[in-house]
Amino acid sequence: MAQQSSAQSERIGYYDLLNVVSCLGVVALHCNGYVHTYALDSAWHQALVFEVLFYFSVPVFVMLSGATLMSYRERYRTKKFFRKRFVRTVIP
Repeated sequence: MAQQSSAQSERIGYYDLLNVVSCLGVVALHCNGYVHTYALDSAWHQALVFEVLFYFSVPVFVMLSGATLMSYRERYRTKKFFRKRFVRTVIP
């Protein structure tokens, strides 16, 4: 079995935790469509509180993407990076 480089084998625990919490938050935001109707009743106010509590999820995803890609050049060349991204995002 091939040995992984130290950059690939290291996992950062709080990145994983933030990723899980953010995933749940994004799912919660997608299930909370009532907040966009602007009906000033108690259900709308509850939906607004829910929206505000989980609003952090989207920026956390962007920050995690940047943080995990900071040292991609240590793992592979830029051409290979873009090829992998293309295959994983555009083709499907």
